[in-house]
Amino acid sequence: MSYSARRDRELYDAFKRCLPLFEREDGTLDYDAAVNAAIASPASRYWVSEGVAYSKLRRIKADSRILQGMFPQKRLLYTSLAATYDRLRSDPQNADLSDMQVAYMASDQPAPSFFMGLNNAKIIICRERRRRLAARNTVRNEE
Repeated sequence: MSYSARRDRELYDAFKRCLPLFEREDGTLDYDAAVNAAIASPASRYWVSEGVAYSKLRRIKADSRILQGMFPQKRLLYTSLAATYDRLRSDPQNADLSDMQVAYMASDQPAPSFFMGLNNAKIIICRERRRRLAARNTVRNEE
């Protein structure tokens, strides 16, 4: 299952919350700073599918060197996800769960950030802004 639409909405909402905090003295807004703040804000989950999370965690547990070849944001994502997995795996309440079930639980935990770069976030925010504008215009046209 793809989580892109939910992630896009959540990132856009975070951006809109951050935007008023980055008003310059001349009244203009610093969009890049707001996007960076939105990226750094907590996310409701790790925006990676359960299957991908399980697959990557298995590979990381087998050989942590695979993290070295990843882009920095991906490396941070999977390092954080692995720490969340380890915390859940060590919980006695989860002793009867399979590694796959724990990986699925880990990917559904709140994440400390969105783990993406500025340019990707800008693309997502612009796409979500256009989608919302189109939806608003459709509603207006139907009235």
